[in-house]
Amino acid sequence: MMWQCDLLISDSMHSELPDALLTGPVPSTDRFVTSLNVSDPDAEITRRRDCGDAAIRIVNSSIGRAFQNQRSYHYDIVTNSLAPCQLTDSP
Repeated sequence: MMWQCDLLISDSMHSELPDALLTGPVPSTDRFVTSLNVSDPDAEITRRRDCGDAAIRIVNSSIGRAFQNQRSYHYDIVTNSLAPCQLTDSP
């Protein structure tokens, strides 16, 4: 499951890289490299290598905020709709 999340994150942030390109020199004849529609494939590979951790943090934060937002609503059976939860002062 975690592997699938990593793929989702890298795909959504345009930072995916094949395992062979995660480190080392960038071969200009690599199929992935030649498929990139950029003027400087070396710079693009470097960008993708460098943005992986930031991409994971951004997506994790977004998912966390979405869940927090979801927890601030409840289903109201009477109105058949979502309603904001109200804070109570009960102990």
